[in-house]
Amino acid sequence: MKYYFIETKYFGKREICIIPDENIWTPNICSECGGNHVTTSVPASIEIKGAPCDFYENSGKLFISANCLQVFKQLNLTGYTVLPTKTKSKSMLLNSALEYYELVIQGRCGFVRDLNHKTLPKCDLCGRRFQLKENITGCCFEEADYDGNDIFVFNNLLNFPIVNENIKKQLAKAKLSNVKFTELSSLILM
Repeated sequence: MKYYFIETKYFGKREICIIPDENIWTPNICSECGGNHVTTSVPASIEIKGAPCDFYENSGKLFISANCLQVFKQLNLTGYTVLPTKTKSKSMLLNSALEYYELVIQGRCGFVRDLNHKTLPKCDLCGRRFQLKENITGCCFEEADYDGNDIFVFNNLLNFPIVNENIKKQLAKAKLSNVKFTELSSLILM
């Protein structure tokens, strides 16, 4: 079966920003590798720039519109939960109509592996994926590590939701904005 990352399509004019002065950022530094696993306050305060979209990623966090959440619910997808947000827009006309959620993926499939099923370099304590010495094309997961949820992520690549080909087709049919799909076997990792 083929699997796909859900990614954002737009950069620049259509984006979401986590408002620095309105959020509390709590660092959690790994004693082994020094990786900073930051958490933010709930609800996150965000600002929509440009025309509103259904799916966003910023600073390792995922955000979805009420429309996107409705599609997930209609499809009875498993493996996620949502948290409330405080949403603003530069356009005062849009502010009252904006309803967004932080998307938290709970489904898991183990650590990132290359196409030869070798686990990519990571911290043994926190699991943070280390930068590669050279780019590689494609990644995969071990079926034994996959928990069976409809939407899931690698244990150390949390901002790239994964779905199978059937769910990809259903989400594409829903015409959600700012969504593109990249097959796991063709993603370039750095």
